Amino acid sequence: MSKKKKDWKTEKERLLRLDREERRKEYRRQDFVSLDSISTLRQDSRPNDEDEGSELPGGGLRDKVSLYKGDITVLELDAIVNAEFCQIFLFQRFVPPLCNVAVCTQPTHAVRGAERLLHLLLLQLMLTTLLQLWTRLSLSTAVS
Repeated sequence: MSKKKKDWKTEKERLLRLDREERRKEYRRQDFVSLDSISTLRQDSRPNDEDEGSELPGGGLRDKVSLYKGDITVLELDAIVNAEFCQIFLFQRFVPPLCNVAVCTQPTHAVRGAERLLHLLLLQLMLTTLLQLWTRLSLSTAVS
């Protein structure tokens, strides 16, 4: 194994061991937006008497979904999923349920130029489009 590969692997291990406060000290930008500061759909909407009786035991999607319009490079997230809309459900199977995830629904060709900016994002994990790999795996299992 080359020295360069050892370096990025040790750096990855070091960063994964840091707690949130230590990790924040290493951010390139200090004007980050934490997920706690973004309101959920339930917080954004007005309470309605009809909705009170129809609450789900787990809170439903309104407590888990937030809409954010702005610069994603300042968001403090665990992962970003870069996928076409039809592939979002595929990625949800691979993402741990406790991760904060931003989903990019633009077509793959529209975001290819953004790879240079990915190292600026405040992420622990970056998931990219698995469409080609998934297609190859599906074809190989169908043939065998």
